[in-house]
Amino acid sequence: MATPEYPGYNQGAPKMKREFRLRTMIVPLSMILVHLLVIDIVANLYAQSYPWLSSLLGWQDPAAVPEVLDIQDLILKDYPRISVLYGLILIPLYSLILFFRRLNQRDAIWLKKPDKKYLLPALVFSIGLLGVTNLLFSGLMILGDSVPAVERLMTDYLEQAEAFSPALGYGWLIAGITFLAPLSEELLFRGIIQGELRRAMPEWLAVVTQAVLFALFHMQAVQVLYVFIPALALGAMYAVTRSFWVPVLMHVVFNFLGSVVPALLSGQESLSQAVVWFEVACAVISIGVISYHRHQHERG
Repeated sequence: MATPEYPGYNQGAPKMKREFRLRTMIVPLSMILVHLLVIDIVANLYAQSYPWLSSLLGWQDPAAVPEVLDIQDLILKDYPRISVLYGLILIPLYSLILFFRRLNQRDAIWLKKPDKKYLLPALVFSIGLLGVTNLLFSGLMILGDSVPAVERLMTDYLEQAEAFSPALGYGWLIAGITFLAPLSEELLFRGIIQGELRRAMPEWLAVVTQAVLFALFHMQAVQVLYVFIPALALGAMYAVTRSFWVPVLMHVVFNFLGSVVPALLSGQESLSQAVVWFEVACAVISIGVISYHRHQHERG
């Protein structure tokens, strides 16, 4: 069976001998473990140091800090700050790993400047992915009315989604959730992991595999369900454009629309609905753009 290819894939790229080795499994799984471990350590150190940090930096009146902290509640409430802290650790770490890997493997990560023709489709795709996500949420909410298990999963997800609130200020939300967390995840999944996987399998299979890993990485059932499609799109656009900066842009836009924009529009029901319908419209446009490019590729 012929291997599917993306438009623009293989253009000017040397043939690569693919070989499945033990490291093909060990590298992705170990790096995901490192990522989760760093987040856990940073979150717990932050929680343990909170009274001191709060007093030093003036985040909260020391007298208002309870003697016994609910650590899990604090981590959830202050997650934008925590995401900034772990991002400042993981981004240099992953950058260093990829720097040394590129010394022997130039395509370990593709860093070329993105072609301008891909930027607008990438932006539309990002917005459209939010439209798909909103449709999925709507379906789950409707299903939850009659299926208690689904209702419990949605309740659990909504509780976790409180971490994306602007309670600490929009600066932390934008710096952590919109920029640093996406950049660290892109370096890991589209950079290190997808780069490792394509050494052992066709690019299309590497894209699918990294998307599965990215979805499972989020662990919460609803997130696992809706994250797979965006991860697939990010990996595919990376393969098509051969530019790491395209999925970074898409991820940043996705997180901005999914966290900052809803917070800004809180309480403005009509405007929020208009944004949702715009996102759904972009999803439909994205399907049309993909179909057009596939048709052009087949004709070519």
